[in-house]
Amino acid sequence: MITSLHKAMDLMRRPGAHLIQTNGRYPQWFIAPDGDRVDPEIAKRIVADPQVRGDEDCLWPGLSQTWRVR
Repeated sequence: MITSLHKAMDLMRRPGAHLIQTNGRYPQWFIAPDGDRVDPEIAKRIVADPQVRGDEDCLWPGLSQTWRVR
């Protein structure tokens, strides 16, 4: 599990990388590809970062399940 914001943002800066939120019994966060599960508090900080944008790809308009670094 990724528990460092620095490590998570380094992974997010790789070409094609994105943060994914999965919804099940408990929401989980992953950095794909070649990443790992992300601590929920770190995921919240990633989503709040001004360099990160949501893809607005959720079932409901204006919501996101994936995020990328600009």
